[in-house]
Amino acid sequence: MTKQKIDIPADETKAERFRRVSTPRVKRTIKDILMLAKMVKSPAYEISESDYNKLYGALFDALDEISKAYNPTKKDITFEYE
Repeated sequence: MTKQKIDIPADETKAERFRRVSTPRVKRTIKDILMLAKMVKSPAYEISESDYNKLYGALFDALDEISKAYNPTKKDITFEYE
């Protein structure tokens, strides 16, 4: 499979470049997550609660990295019962 050549405007802004580059990546990521969801629901596979929690936790942690990158001054919020 060969990649298509994309004409990149010489005056492309950083925001435009971000949208151009991130859009196909987000679409691929969503597609891959939905494929994982099908696997979890499928009778062809078995997933333990522990493995599910690890899978979900890893995906959540990856998404949290986006938030941390966008809001670098964001303080970690902690909570605990006594």
